[in-house]
Amino acid sequence: MMTGPAKPAPDSATAFAAVPRPGVRALLEWMLLVALAALLTFGAVRWSVVARLDVALYDAVLSLHGHAPRDDIVIVAIDDQSLEAVGRWPWPRARLAELVTRVGAAHPRAVGVDILLIEPDLTDPEGDRALAAAFAQAGHVILPALPERTGQGRVFHYPFLGIGTGVAHIDAAPDPDSVVRGFYLAEGPRGHLLDHLALQLARQAAPVVPAVPRRAEIDADGWTRQANIGVNFAGPAGTFRHVPALALLQGQVPADAFAGKLVLIGATASGVSDIFATPTSRTMSGVEVLANATQTLLEGNAILPAARSVFWLVTLLPLALTACALLWLTPRMALAAALGSAMVLLVGVVAALAGWSRWLPPFAALVGPLVLYPLWSWRQQEAALRFLRDELKQLAREPGLLADTAPLGRTGRTLDAHMDAVASLTDKLRGLRRFLAEALESLPDATVICTHSGEIRLANGRTADLAAQAQTPGQTRAAALRDLPTLLVRAFEDPAPGQHYWTRWLTAPDTAQEPVELRTRDGRSMLMHAAALRDDAGRPVDIIVSFADITAVRQAERHREEALRFISHDMRSPQSAILALIELQRDAGRALGHEALLVRIQQLSSRTLELADAFIDLARVESQEIRLSDVDLVGLALDAADEVWALASQHQIEVRVDADIEASVRGEPRMLVRALVNLLNNAIKFSPRGATVTVAVREEADAFAVSVADQGVGIAAEDQAQLFQPFRRLHEAMADAPSGSGLGLVFVKTVVERHGGRIAVRSAPGHGATFTLWLPRASHPGQP
Repeated sequence: MMTGPAKPAPDSATAFAAVPRPGVRALLEWMLLVALAALLTFGAVRWSVVARLDVALYDAVLSLHGHAPRDDIVIVAIDDQSLEAVGRWPWPRARLAELVTRVGAAHPRAVGVDILLIEPDLTDPEGDRALAAAFAQAGHVILPALPERTGQGRVFHYPFLGIGTGVAHIDAAPDPDSVVRGFYLAEGPRGHLLDHLALQLARQAAPVVPAVPRRAEIDADGWTRQANIGVNFAGPAGTFRHVPALALLQGQVPADAFAGKLVLIGATASGVSDIFATPTSRTMSGVEVLANATQTLLEGNAILPAARSVFWLVTLLPLALTACALLWLTPRMALAAALGSAMVLLVGVVAALAGWSRWLPPFAALVGPLVLYPLWSWRQQEAALRFLRDELKQLAREPGLLADTAPLGRTGRTLDAHMDAVASLTDKLRGLRRFLAEALESLPDATVICTHSGEIRLANGRTADLAAQAQTPGQTRAAALRDLPTLLVRAFEDPAPGQHYWTRWLTAPDTAQEPVELRTRDGRSMLMHAAALRDDAGRPVDIIVSFADITAVRQAERHREEALRFISHDMRSPQSAILALIELQRDAGRALGHEALLVRIQQLSSRTLELADAFIDLARVESQEIRLSDVDLVGLALDAADEVWALASQHQIEVRVDADIEASVRGEPRMLVRALVNLLNNAIKFSPRGATVTVAVREEADAFAVSVADQGVGIAAEDQAQLFQPFRRLHEAMADAPSGSGLGLVFVKTVVERHGGRIAVRSAPGHGATFTLWLPRASHPGQP
């Protein structure tokens, strides 16, 4: 199967990097849309387009974020029950004097009267005097002044002369929706401002009232207002402690009920009191609004608007973030960024209002993103459709496999039409990709397609063996095929020729380069060759690199050379010797005796037959199919010992088999016996008379080992590397060296390797030699 290197899953960083950078046209459109969204944001602020949403959020936060009323603020309420018992409003001044007297008797800190006393009662002068005396007795009493518009502008009407109290204004500052959310700390004609009644009361309880910015607002007629602050309402109507005026007049209120407290006297009865809508209540009396205002000043939690610079920074920040996200992020990430900035803004505004009494209207900040996102999406969709249309037209003109792509005009110009056309083209591209993949997969050689940096894009199934050579422990095949330079280093014994070939090819891709031969770590010969894959302009874009397995070719060449050597030297030598003997025999003076001649001819003919048999046996074991079965290795060792018994007896050699275990291996019994016989023959030939040759079978971790040890002349360390080369006879220089073909150990090594085993020798001159064969265990049912 065609594969490629494993690719990491995309995270947010790779997704960001994958987004193409905008072109000039897209950047200009983006700038125009951002400018339009900014203008709409300014307009929303200027004309209060979303003010209703802002105040709805404001009111909801205050309604949900109530807090406990202060114990030192008490309302003396002229309620419906009091009016029913005492009489309709307005009450006589004497009755009011009695009410104030009872409050003053408890020594309050200050008394605020939410009752207009502008004109004296001409019908009851004594009542006015009694009321003035009650105010004087109560201590610090504050009365409201009445603003009124005249021909010269607005002026205050003060309480009638002789009352001798403090004067304040009690105007609320309702918003355009008629909800009272705040008041001005001071207002009045220019140069004659009155503080608010709540401010004057608060100063009696806390001489240092928390300072607030006093920005002035001056009307055309000179009426001036300072410091519009928001009231942090404690809760709905009825939150503060109310003492009915009737209960006070009837003496039902404890004498110390007002001691040290701020007392507000005002009407709460229906049709008498001023009723206001507030964030926490749709109907709240004016005297309770004053109580909330007083507490706000005492607690220092007046709600103040954010600074103008902060307001515009926060208002434009979501637009800026959304604009950048749309320009640089994917649509999904951009939408997430826009929604995230909106949520952060709303949460931050709520937290600032509830926790720090700072108010910043948030919804104007959302106008820009709400306008920009759909407009930009529209423009992007138009650009995408235009791009798809152009590309589809271009592909429709392409010759070859994609030439029959349906023109877009046949199906329409809508998004669905484009999607249908792309789907049709995608099916064709999938078919083309399958065709190319199968073509690559069907190549007879291990083939990879890689970039100029060496990164492997595709690899066919025949690269599995190379990947296995290059894999490190725990590494996947795809990871081993990540790049060509690493593959060369890890899969081949000497990567230098491949590296030089790769470097030369990259330097001069248009120059013909001769393929190079490499040897894998498992001994296979590979021929490396590279060719360029070019685009329409003829520029190399990728490189196809093949590794042709020429092991069989090299093995055939080696066999041919061995055969030629065998025929030209080893087989020819004894035949030449026979011809020489015949020629010698024609010379009567030098002729051998009849018996001696026959012996020499027999020896040379046997030598020829021995060489021919050894060569044929080696060729057969290298090429023929081996049918493996479970065999007893100990039994094979005993069979081999029996077969060499005659030769051992002739040389007076004892062959001992040391094996007291059960050793089952997978093998072809005749070949394995023949390999052991070859080792035993060599051991007997090179051992002195009276020596012992030992055949031992032992069990190891994953294999069984059978060894043949002799007491012969031994083998020097420098000669051991040549033992398993064809036609190598190491002891030819010895005077009494035994004859041999030089193929016996080659045969043994070939048999062992074809059985999945290995062979090793341990020897030293004069100390004999030990040849050990390791053969894999046979697998039995239930055996791992």
